[in-house]
Amino acid sequence: MLCVTHLPQVAAFARHQLRVAKQAMPGGTVATVEALDAEGRVEEIARMLGGARITQTTRKHAEEMLGHGAQLTTTGIGKNRAAGRAR
Repeated sequence: MLCVTHLPQVAAFARHQLRVAKQAMPGGTVATVEALDAEGRVEEIARMLGGARITQTTRKHAEEMLGHGAQLTTTGIGKNRAAGRAR
């Protein structure tokens, strides 16, 4: 499943996370896609939470969100909730 979101609350539940960025260039726009490692996920979730200014507080919050998301999807709680909605 592929989910495109701007919500850190949703992104925190992902097993794999990609960052898509676009940049205006002379003659057109260039889009890039980057697979994020664990550290990159923390930084991206923190950026989604805090905007341009990432602080220790936003990083800590991002780490907590990622930990919570991993815990719920590992134990099956998140899977059961998602399956219930799909019916």
